[in-house]
Parts: sequence; structure tokens; C-alpha cells
Amino acid sequence: MTHLRLDGVETYAQLRAIVADRGGYGVTEMVHLRDLTGKQRLKRLVCEKIADSLYKHGIGHVPADLPRYQDAEVRLYLRETLIGGMIDAVLFPDEEGDEVLIHAAAAEKAAWDARERLRKIKEIVDADGEARAERG
Repeated sequence: MTHLRLDGVETYAQLRAIVADRGGYGVTEMVHLRDLTGKQRLKRLVCEKIADSLYKHGIGHVPADLPRYQDAEVRLYLRETLIGGMIDAVLFPDEEGDEVLIHAAAAEKAAWDARERLRKIKEIVDADGEARAERG
């Protein structure tokens, strides 16, 4: 899990930089997002303000409705990244999002096929090494 360390973070710009440093994705608790507002309680309007501020800084969140419990975990992601595009494609379905998911699945299949080929090559090399050791 990519848990974000947010001690000392005072602005959404700093939060964005930390999420970016973690590859555009991370997990935090609502208490840290609440602290950015300077409020003491996570009331509905506070959660809406947090969601608006995240959006203005290009940060998406899951769940879509921010929880009102301070220890609840929230996934944050940069919306313009590959992972952000995939998450948005699922949360906000449309034709463009469908294309993002189709291309991501095709890329993952290609990566899976490459890993499988490498596994088979390793088996062949290992078997050849064992055969040479037996003859040797």
C-alpha cells in the first residue's frame, strides 16, 4: 500500500506534490484532509469543501463521497496520470473512459504475455543448465 506521509502538510499544493512523488497515487486518512481545512469535525460541508479543493488541485479521491469518520482511509490520485485516467474511467463512465480501459487492458495483456515468455525462457535455461550439470 502506498501510504502518504502528510505530517506538516499545510496546503493542497503540498499534498499534490506528495501524491505526485508517490507516482500519482496514495492512501491517507480523513483526519489529514480535515486538518487542511482547519476544522475540527468532518461535517458534510467540510467534506464537500475538501472534495472541491482536491478537484481544484487535480486530485481525485475514492470513495467518491468522502467519509465523515476521521480514521477512514481515502485513496488519492492525480487525475491526469495513467492510473488517474483509469480510476476516472470507472467512476465516471463515458466513451473516452471506455477507450482508456480498453487500451490499459491491452497493454496489461502485452505485459502479461512478455512475463509468460520470460518465465518459459527461464524454464528452458534452467532445464538446460541442469542437463549440462548431469553430463558434466
